[in-house]
Amino acid sequence: VAGFFDDSIPTGMEVPFIRVVQDKAEMGRIAARLLLERISGAGPRSPRHVLVPADVRTSTVF
Repeated sequence: VAGFFDDSIPTGMEVPFIRVVQDKAEMGRIAARLLLERISGAGPRSPRHVLVPADVRTSTVF
């Protein structure tokens, strides 16, 4: 079982749970920079993909 959040771990699970945690502040900084680039005309007009570092954590729920 895998999830993409860092607020809580589902309870009542009998299998290991894998989750991906990303730095929300870093995501905000990147989004703000991209927005300002787009507004100023410096950024590309086409959509682009940005990779944000993430931690993959394994938690076992008993």
